[in-house]
Amino acid sequence: MTTGTRTSNWARWGPDDQAGTGNLFTPEVVRQAVGLVTEGRVLSLAVPIRASKLPQFAGRPPVIHTMRWDAGDFWAAGVDADSTKSADDYIFTPVHGTTHVDALAHAWYGEELYNGVSQKLVRSGGARRLGAEHLRPMVGRGVLLDAVRFLDAPPAPGDPITRTDVEQILDAQGVTLQPGDIVLVRTGWLKTWQAASAADKPGLVDLEQGLHADTVDLFVEADTAAVGTDNVTLEVWPDPEGRNTPFHRRMIRDYGVYLMELLDLEALAESGRFEFLFVGAPLPISGGTGSPLNPLAVL
Repeated sequence: MTTGTRTSNWARWGPDDQAGTGNLFTPEVVRQAVGLVTEGRVLSLAVPIRASKLPQFAGRPPVIHTMRWDAGDFWAAGVDADSTKSADDYIFTPVHGTTHVDALAHAWYGEELYNGVSQKLVRSGGARRLGAEHLRPMVGRGVLLDAVRFLDAPPAPGDPITRTDVEQILDAQGVTLQPGDIVLVRTGWLKTWQAASAADKPGLVDLEQGLHADTVDLFVEADTAAVGTDNVTLEVWPDPEGRNTPFHRRMIRDYGVYLMELLDLEALAESGRFEFLFVGAPLPISGGTGSPLNPLAVL
């Protein structure tokens, strides 16, 4: 591991570490972030879990929500009116199919995952190391980077948001990144997808504005703990240089950074707040490669 542009975070928090940049959510980081709360207003940044509200990436099935029993069952059975009644249901969803955070077992290259974990430990029964149960709760300073508002031209589908773009946005917003930050990038993709016709939606999933791989070093140099966007892929899709998800590969495998996708950042952008308390608690899915998430911005 080097200083300056760090080549990796392997062994930074010990040879057996499975939490990655979750280690940056220190008590001091949390205390400072709590001090940003001035209004007491809470915004959910999650997209509603409903098939018609969720874009489907190639190979992922849609969300299925079905009832186990409901009022009709009690009526059909002739249950007495004074009896206690209830409803129960199931939801089936890919862990990456809705607003979510990636586990450190989600992406890698070569034969090793983050911190030198062998790829042989990611099996059909789940990840034996680096699963979602090892993700730390994300509580710290959230920073919104509003590319739609502060770039000279709002990103269009397929446009990369480069390091130069990120630096321009930070300068325009008067924000400096700090260790342990949770950076959220509003690309405008989700709003475009939601407004598109049913016929146009699939094409937009195959062409997404997002972060260029040259932003990785900027976030690493700042010791950013998590990065999230309002698209499906987080990074620009497809990659302009024809590479295979270079942002994911480096951020997760080399640095153990938490990545979030499908955040709804519109209400947050309307608030005009670029710094806020961010709270996001992953579900401890043993061996999971990610977790659905209801991220909160506390203003």
